[in-house]
Amino acid sequence: MELETAVRYRIHLIVIIANTDGNMGSLKQKAYYPEDYPGRVTTFLNDIRYERIMGAFSGCMEYLEHPDDIKPAVKRALGSGKAACINIKVDPHAAFPGK
Repeated sequence: MELETAVRYRIHLIVIIANTDGNMGSLKQKAYYPEDYPGRVTTFLNDIRYERIMGAFSGCMEYLEHPDDIKPAVKRALGSGKAACINIKVDPHAAFPGK
């Protein structure tokens, strides 16, 4: 709902999401918890299109799958004069930083 608030108050906010398709919880669990840990770290659903939430509020939205598209998308978001959400699909199986 923060996205809706930014659009309503005309706050030129840019949210950039590194979307791991919900796999970050599993990667954290493997990196920081023993294999016999009885609990489970939370994960999210795959293929969530967060940028569409911003689009529903008439903000600027971008969905990216390639790193070369990031700079042009940020330029478009800056030029839009609106709140923006840039959802970048990243490798959900990449190693967790620091491990």
